[in-house]
Amino acid sequence: MNAVEQVTYTEISSDQQPLAEEANELCEGTFGNDLKWEGNYRVYVATEGDRVVGVANVSINEGHSANIRFIATNPERRSRGVGSIMLEGVLSEAEEAGCTVASLTPTAESDATLDRFYERHGFTYPNRDSLSMRKTLQPRKK
Repeated sequence: MNAVEQVTYTEISSDQQPLAEEANELCEGTFGNDLKWEGNYRVYVATEGDRVVGVANVSINEGHSANIRFIATNPERRSRGVGSIMLEGVLSEAEEAGCTVASLTPTAESDATLDRFYERHGFTYPNRDSLSMRKTLQPRKK
C-alpha cells in the first residue's frame, strides 16, 4: 500500500483536542508561531492513524480568494505526498467556497525545491519582482 493512502485530510476547530494541540505543535516547530483560528481562517490537518503529520492554515474569503498562510508537514513525512494532499485539499475547499484565486508567500527560508513544489501544483509568480505566488481556481460554489 502506498504510504499516502494511509493519510486522511480534514478541517478541524480549536476545540478538537488533541488534534488541535498536535497541529499547533507542528506549526510552532516549523514556523515558530501559532495557528490562526479566528475570522476567515481555517485549519486543516493530515493524519496518519492518530498522529498529525501535516497542517495547513488558510484564510478563505468566500467568493473571492484564498490566502494560504502555510502548509507544514512532519519532517519525517516530507517528500512522501503529505504536502500534496494538504495543498490539493485546501485548493478544493477554496474552489467549493467560490474562490477564483489562491495565493501564498513562500517563507524566507524557502528554496528552489519548495518553489518547484508549488509550481507543480499550478502556482506561478505574477512577475519577476513578486514575493507571492498565485494560482487561478475554478470556483464551484455550493
